[in-house]
Amino acid sequence: MQGNRFTREYVIRRELRSAIGSPLYLKVLREDLQRLDNLDIFSSRRMLARTVDDGVALTLDVREIPFAISSSPVMLSSAARLHSFST
Repeated sequence: MQGNRFTREYVIRRELRSAIGSPLYLKVLREDLQRLDNLDIFSSRRMLARTVDDGVALTLDVREIPFAISSSPVMLSSAARLHSFST
């Protein structure tokens, strides 16, 4: 796993059904990536594969969405209070 600077590893691992030492199923791998996408905290996520003596080694590479980007519009007032606008 690489690229997760703010997201805790357990948050990512709990979304994965593919397990070390288990057979690799592409359907399960696609579902793993979809669950990570559903978290809405990554701008990209991908699995990097390389062959090893006894199978395939996968590395999950993620890029996190910067925290400065908010999902709801906000405005900082002159009184330095944060206001959120619901859509």
